[in-house]
Amino acid sequence: WKYVQQAYVAARAPVGKGLTFQLGIFLSPIGMEGMAVKDNWNWSRSNLFFGLPFYHTGLRATQQLTDKLAVTLAAYNGWNSVVDNNVAKSVMLQYTYTPSANVTFNALYFGGIERDGADAAGAAWRSLFDAYLRVRVGRRVTLMGHLDAGFEPNNFGVNYWTAAAAYARFELTDTLRLALRVDFFQDRAP
Repeated sequence: WKYVQQAYVAARAPVGKGLTFQLGIFLSPIGMEGMAVKDNWNWSRSNLFFGLPFYHTGLRATQQLTDKLAVTLAAYNGWNSVVDNNVAKSVMLQYTYTPSANVTFNALYFGGIERDGADAAGAAWRSLFDAYLRVRVGRRVTLMGHLDAGFEPNNFGVNYWTAAAAYARFELTDTLRLALRVDFFQDRAP
């Protein structure tokens, strides 16, 4: 499975503005940086990208509540797992609000047992909170902010992390852009 980044089947039900079910392997919806470098603002990766999951396997359902608001509920085989390392599923609740083409706000909760039951730390529930805001300011400037925090109480104490990133992108011409990023990642493991 290491060569498959994303593969899923989807079905859409005519419920409200649309209810979409997807089953398979998904690129992680956590954060705004993706696996494909060409889709990111920067060639380098932020510290948040490496501290968060890359992909998930499971089932997710997205309800388009309005033209501007969608909610996604998912059950996954954990954090970067095609085959789960335990019997528990991880869950995700995501809220995406796009009031205009110039603004996107995304917030989500992801939680689950991510360690094997034989791990000395124990079968602890890991919680992750993630949010970002992207705003286009004028014709050629876009700004983005990303906040992330998580914790996992286990047999040794509580692991936790906090992270933040700020981005700015300037469109110098139709094909040339300048992007800047500053990020911070702090974690603690007992």
